[in-house]
Amino acid sequence: MAVKLVGPPESTPVGLFIGSGVQDPPLPTQWGFFHLQFPLVVVPLPPIPGIGVMVLEEMVPMSPPAPYDIPLQALIQDKLSNLCQIEVE
Repeated sequence: MAVKLVGPPESTPVGLFIGSGVQDPPLPTQWGFFHLQFPLVVVPLPPIPGIGVMVLEEMVPMSPPAPYDIPLQALIQDKLSNLCQIEVE
């Protein structure tokens, strides 16, 4: 399993947020809508590579037995990504 982050080359800051669930409705912020419930895992990342795509392999944290969903959002520069949910089977 891989997560792909797309942004302008050399973009910074870059971070991946892994939530414990999904908020409904999402929380409006200065960076866009934040969909994740707290507590969070925040993974700081290096700048987006020169090709404009960062691929993160096997970002599944240890969790209860499958199946379960992992809600994710990324922050690239000053914008939040859309909500992404990875289904672990």
